[in-house]
Amino acid sequence: MEDNKEHILCEKVNEVYVKINCERHIAQELSEFFTFFVPGHQFVPAFRNRIWDGKIRLFDSRNYQLYIGLIPYLEEFCKERDYTYSHDEVEEEYSTYHAKKFIEGLNLPFEVREVVTWWSDKTWGQRLTKPNIAGGGG
Repeated sequence: MEDNKEHILCEKVNEVYVKINCERHIAQELSEFFTFFVPGHQFVPAFRNRIWDGKIRLFDSRNYQLYIGLIPYLEEFCKERDYTYSHDEVEEEYSTYHAKKFIEGLNLPFEVREVVTWWSDKTWGQRLTKPNIAGGGG
C-alpha cells in the first residue's frame, strides 16, 4: 500500500530558524497560514502610501525558513491538513541548567534569582531569571 500523504521535514538552521523542506504548494499554504495583518495597519503611513500591504509574514517563502519558536504551530498546521511531519533533533526548549551556567559566566555585580512567571507553565515549564537589583527580600 502506498502512502500518498504530503511530508514536511524541518532542519535546524541556527538558534532562530528552521528550514522547511516541502513541496512548493505546501510552502504557499505555510505562507498563508503564518501571515497576518498588523493591528492598526490601516493607520501606518507606509500602508496609506501603498508601500506596505499591512501584513507580517513569519514564513519566508524565498528560502523556506520559519522561526524555530513556531514549531508547535507547524505541528498544528500539519495535523489540520493530515500532513506528516518530522524534524532533525530540533530542541524545543533551552534547558535551565544551560541558562544558569550562562548567567554564572557573566559575573554580574548583583544576585540573580529565579522567578516563576504566570506564563511559565504554558511554555514547557521554563523559568525566567530576573536580577534582584533592589537588594531587598527574595
